[in-house]
Amino acid sequence: MITHPIPSMYADIRRLWQQAFGDTDAWLDTYFRFRHADANMYVTVVEDEEVASMLSLLPLQLTDGEHRFSARYLYAVATEEQWQGLGLSQTMTEYALEQLRTQGVQAVVTVPATASLFTFYAGQGFVPFSSMQMRTVNSASLSAPAEGQVVACDAAALFSLRRQLLEKRACLWGQWDMDALSYALLNARQTGGGAYRIETTQGLACAVVECAHEQAYVKELLTEGLAPETALGMLDTHLHARQYHLRLPASMPGSSTPFSMVRWLDTQAEKASARALAPPYFSLVLD
Repeated sequence: MITHPIPSMYADIRRLWQQAFGDTDAWLDTYFRFRHADANMYVTVVEDEEVASMLSLLPLQLTDGEHRFSARYLYAVATEEQWQGLGLSQTMTEYALEQLRTQGVQAVVTVPATASLFTFYAGQGFVPFSSMQMRTVNSASLSAPAEGQVVACDAAALFSLRRQLLEKRACLWGQWDMDALSYALLNARQTGGGAYRIETTQGLACAVVECAHEQAYVKELLTEGLAPETALGMLDTHLHARQYHLRLPASMPGSSTPFSMVRWLDTQAEKASARALAPPYFSLVLD
């Protein structure tokens, strides 16, 4: 049986989650308190009410500034080891997507963690959506301009700043709501990072950063008029990390790596989305 979970299933769900992804009890406590909603998850229940597989579908919009498409982020798909190889995940995904279609959801985006998962989701009708540039920069190579400021952002400021920077790109991009951004900020701040507005006489940037062991993981860096290294130089005056691991939009100069896939549930929305001029952008994901 495929259904939304109920609280009596949470122990099974947590056990499966940790088996599949290795997250800690503390991380799961935070996720289920601040990000989980039963309506955004499906589970496959088998004999003795055991949860055999699960997936989450987190709400967002895809927008190019002119159009807005109702979408979901397909996340945390997993099957208990003893039930793997029976097609439970694929059947559950198809069921969930059909339910979304009847609710008016127009697209589903996912971020496959491995090359084999890109192949798996291609077999389920997903196609390449966005790419990202991955860079690692040593802090010793950075320098900050003489004038400028770095200001910590709350969720509302981050929402506005992302929209300001992304709507100028003429691309289709993933717009997270306030709940999603609040959760992203909570995660970042718990590591000693956060969200930041970076401004100099040259331009403006927005960064969301998680930190660990003198490493800074820049989950998002959007710039306007600033080179990424200049924005990082400013950021380093606050974070003092040894290395910065960046995810940058594919539209920037340099080679990129496939990052996300999409399955359109509405053909008219798919056609309208194709009018965007720049490559799609999708970031700030749970991965």
